[in-house]
Amino acid sequence: MASIVNRTIYTQGSVKITCGAVAGYTTPINHSTVSMTGVGLVLSGVQSANYTKNSPKLDVGSFGVLGNINKVQVAPTTATMEVNLVVNGGNSGLDGGWLSALTLDAVQPKPSGVTVYAAGVGEISGAILSSFRMEASIGALPTMTLSFEGSPGADAVPGGALPTTNNLITVPVVTPFTFGSIYWLDNLSASGCPQTVRASWEMPVERINCLMGDVNKPTLFTRPPGTMSIVAEGVDRIMIDSGNYVTGITIGPYTITQASGALRETSRTANMAIGEAAATFNITAEGVALGANFAG
Repeated sequence: MASIVNRTIYTQGSVKITCGAVAGYTTPINHSTVSMTGVGLVLSGVQSANYTKNSPKLDVGSFGVLGNINKVQVAPTTATMEVNLVVNGGNSGLDGGWLSALTLDAVQPKPSGVTVYAAGVGEISGAILSSFRMEASIGALPTMTLSFEGSPGADAVPGGALPTTNNLITVPVVTPFTFGSIYWLDNLSASGCPQTVRASWEMPVERINCLMGDVNKPTLFTRPPGTMSIVAEGVDRIMIDSGNYVTGITIGPYTITQASGALRETSRTANMAIGEAAATFNITAEGVALGANFAG
């Protein structure tokens, strides 16, 4: 007799972020008119969600014993969630500010943390945004990848109900031709001809345990200042003029910038070859995550 396989697919999935009051952020984070302490912020345009749970243990051996006498946990169980989505306007408007709120919480002396729930995948609690990446390129939809670190939540996270009708929802998806803006050091009115822009933000997370405490109840902290980088690639000569580098980008409703004094060019490359339509240029600027400014 054939086995019966039960599966969960993307039509049963959703990614939701819920929290209490986020430290240092006074404006409520809303999904429509419902606060994140209730239904929560349901991210739109999600393409994938990856949940990982690790419980490190040490093998203990002994003289006279062929195998191990025990396997002991000496470090806390960790959980991570990585979510990838296409950039869109579905979480702007009343939801505006959720990304900046998460980054602001991550740099607090004691972050409040959030719960990230991916239906059919997994859940992490006390989660801190450890990194995100936004990218827009010709020929591809602009994307955002969010990485969270925290503690394992519910072990069993069922998928949602199967839809019975087509979802009649239109979400304004950002395209490469309406992605936003590039901000340059000298405020050039022309942005050259960029082919790819991306911004990366990272804030390392560390878990601290105390002697005689529960190994699986560590306190999570971040380690500022963290790192931030912005990269622009293109074919226009203006992109490699002396002294010009990128200080910020806007992709859809999200803007990340740094003052020119806090961001520095770290690399600049150019390539030209027979058979290519034009020379290509790549400029990278880096700074600290603690000094980044966000909108959206």
